[in-house]
Amino acid sequence: HPFTIEVLNHTLPPAKDWKFHLDLWQNPYSDARVYGVKPWSEAHFKVMKPNYEMLANAGQKVITATLIEDPWSSQTYDVYGGMIKWMKEKDSTWKFDYTIFDKWVNFMMSLGIDQQINCYSMIPWSLKFTYFDEAAGKNEVLEAKPGSEEYSAHWTRMLKDFARHLKEKGWFKITTIAMDERPEKDMQAAISVIKSADPDFQISMAGNYHEELQATLMDYCVASNQHISQQVLDKRKAKGIITTFYTACPEPFPNTFTSNQYSDASWLCWYALHKNYDGYLRWAYNCWNENPLTDSRFGLWPGGDTYFVYPGGRSSIRFERLREGIQDFEKFKILRAQFQKSGKLNEVKQLDDVLKDFELENLNGTNSNIALEKARHILNSF
Repeated sequence: HPFTIEVLNHTLPPAKDWKFHLDLWQNPYSDARVYGVKPWSEAHFKVMKPNYEMLANAGQKVITATLIEDPWSSQTYDVYGGMIKWMKEKDSTWKFDYTIFDKWVNFMMSLGIDQQINCYSMIPWSLKFTYFDEAAGKNEVLEAKPGSEEYSAHWTRMLKDFARHLKEKGWFKITTIAMDERPEKDMQAAISVIKSADPDFQISMAGNYHEELQATLMDYCVASNQHISQQVLDKRKAKGIITTFYTACPEPFPNTFTSNQYSDASWLCWYALHKNYDGYLRWAYNCWNENPLTDSRFGLWPGGDTYFVYPGGRSSIRFERLREGIQDFEKFKILRAQFQKSGKLNEVKQLDDVLKDFELENLNGTNSNIALEKARHILNSF
């Protein structure tokens, strides 16, 4: 049977120019183990390329970097190493080697992921900091709490040197010192150390919403069930700083587990439109388990929680549906701005009315496709 397809007369800008702030954390240590290559060798970068090209092609904005060994207390199958080597010399002076950090950032930038570098974490879950002690000839571990003298001294030295290095590379303005799910008291202590090392350092955090912290955070990502007033969001937008949301294990839906409706992944992007967020964060793009092609579960985490894509440059329906939702977000923003400019207020109202369906309370785990189909029908009618 012959059929005809009508293609809308609109073209999206390239993924690199999409406005949606996508932040899926990368784990290059997982690539190295799965492909059996030496971390940071030429072979490592070669096998990583298809994987992170897919991510760039979804409009990813952020490079995930580590300041220390194991910032997340080994909660992944492949433990994150530190991209910066901390060394205490025999005469007690400190040196920092940025070779791996620089290689990683340059590699990601070469793929077009170059808008932000988020560096984790000044407040690791274990509060343990590894460094190489030249006099002892081995790695030592400092255990120090935010707020303590040892903590402040340890981090002030490093951050001053890191700021110098970032300025030399021309990366200082796009780098943030990043933390996640930390108590407010610890955050305040870390922030004062960061600001004393360099008052212009930018800070980002993913976690619950704290009114007292928001003005200090250039990139604030809150859990999907948190409430931020429209006034605060408008103020942050006017300042040109970023506000996003994330989903994690406490939210059975909407989410991006292999057990979720595939439409959930697109629904989340419409939720960002409705709540006026700049985008979405998920803690793991590719924290692969032992056999990622066989079973998507890991430990106590639901299937698919630790990765979106599969080794060998293989995408997933979940990832493609997320990308589809991001494209909806872009279309919506472009069309709404055009209608606003040309005084087509009826069309503006139609678009705005569609968003009202995207409330978490409306979902039961099996119906995210309903609001989505209705919204897309209207979006695609223009």
